[in-house]
Amino acid sequence: MRTAIYKIGVTGSAGSGKSLVCRRFSELGIYVISSDKIARQVVEKGMPAYTKLVDLFGSQAVLKDGSLNRPVLRKIISSNPEMKTKLENIVQPEILKDLFSTIRLRENKGDKIVVAEVPLLFELDLKNRFDLAITVAADENKLKQRISQRDGVSENEAEKFLTLQMSQRLKIQNSDKTIRNNGSIEALLMEVDKIYSEINDSFIDITKNLA
Repeated sequence: MRTAIYKIGVTGSAGSGKSLVCRRFSELGIYVISSDKIARQVVEKGMPAYTKLVDLFGSQAVLKDGSLNRPVLRKIISSNPEMKTKLENIVQPEILKDLFSTIRLRENKGDKIVVAEVPLLFELDLKNRFDLAITVAADENKLKQRISQRDGVSENEAEKFLTLQMSQRLKIQNSDKTIRNNGSIEALLMEVDKIYSEINDSFIDITKNLA
């Protein structure tokens, strides 16, 4: 009997290292789906979500080339929770539709395992749609430093952005596994390799349960 694809959801706060973890899974041969990448695609000029966002935020949300002004949008939603909710209500349904469509496509292609990077895994109550939920976590100071360096903002702005997200404590409580990313990249990759090995070692039993 055909078995269902084993779905791994990777989440974590901004700056935690989710993308590094997913990149390692990809290097190990697992197909990886990035919700952030999908999010960029669904708001490209001409897409339904793009039009709705421009209608909501006005001309300030658009750059000269017609693309969305992401720094302006980030600044608005950081100080206005209502606008943040409205943005998510426009974008998230499009992301999820694409995400689970891609998972079905990979299953039809014969993949046994797929990894999805889903920043709002728990906030959107998606845990039950995955077989394994992994939270990537780091010390708060490291998160602020990484966001500051990545986005070119002050650490105070980074901290403000983090307060808009579900706390790491709750993410960890809801996850099946936690990967701590406070050390070197090499140490982080070793943690991913360990989980990958555990999945491979038990995959025969997993597929029996899914049959």
